[in-house]
Order: sequence, then structure tokens, then C-alpha cells
Amino acid sequence: RSEEEFNFVLQVDDRNAVALFYLSLIHCELADYVNFDEAEKLVKRSLSLDSSQQRAWNLFALIKSAKKDFASTLNICNTELSNMINKDINLSLLKVSTLLALNRSDEAIEALKRVISTHLRASTSNDFKMDGGLTVISDGTLGPGNFLSKFLGDLSGSLYEYEGTATVTEASNNNI
Repeated sequence: RSEEEFNFVLQVDDRNAVALFYLSLIHCELADYVNFDEAEKLVKRSLSLDSSQQRAWNLFALIKSAKKDFASTLNICNTELSNMINKDINLSLLKVSTLLALNRSDEAIEALKRVISTHLRASTSNDFKMDGGLTVISDGTLGPGNFLSKFLGDLSGSLYEYEGTATVTEASNNNI
């Protein structure tokens, strides 16, 4: 849908949180990764009307990250993740990258371990499915039974030393 369509919806109902969210998304694209002020105003207004919109919280955190306001990004991630029963992988990974941007690498490693242990599931083959459309494909030299324990137990480097290959792919139907 176009910006005009969402503006029309807001003329009819200026408290339509979903229309405000989508307008914010459009403004992010229009900002061309430079000026996110209007997008931020719209998503904040959307959240003030309906704070249960997970996509809007994700967008708000992404906007703060794009503006290099990493303290606010981390605060949004922590607050929203603490309120979730099923942790959102996108917000979880944004938290990891934000911790790295803040030079808090030890915390980032621990957060990444939590992401992996929460979202990575061994399948019946040598592949691992991750919630959100990611798949880790192993060549079998590091089988499904010990991939997680090796990765989680030794994230600091030995995984990179093993002989074999593993790739991460993103499903084409991933809805972010």
C-alpha cells in the first residue's frame, strides 16, 4: 500500500495504530537510511495507541539503532524481551549486535548463546532449523547431536577450528 492510502485511513481514524506503523515503515524507506525522525514520531505514536504491537517495537528499536542511539536500542530490546513468553529472534539478534556496538562483547556472547539455545532446533538430518527462517546446514562432520553443545560450550573459538563446513541460510519466505 502507498503512503496516500495510509494517510487516508488516518483521515478517517487518526487513532489507527496499524496505519501509523505502516506509515512509519514507509518513512524508514523514504529516509534512505539518513533521517528517521518522522518515522520515529509515527512509530512512537502508534505504540502510544497500542503498545502490544511487536512489529512496532521491533521497528522502533531498529530506528533507534539506525540513529546510533544504542543505549535506547538496548533498553527497548531488554524491556520487550523481558515481556515476551516466546522471544522474538529479530529483537534478540538486534540486542546482540547492539551489545557489540556498545563494546560489551562478553554480554553479546552470552546473549548470542541464549538466542542459539532458544531458537536453534536440531532436525532429523544434519541441518538445524532456527525460528524465523534460518537454517544451519552441516556437512555431517559435526553431527546434530553435538553441534549445539560444542557451539554453546565453546563459543569463544574452537568451533571455528573444526574440520568441515557449516553454512547459515535464510528461508525465502521469512516474514520479518
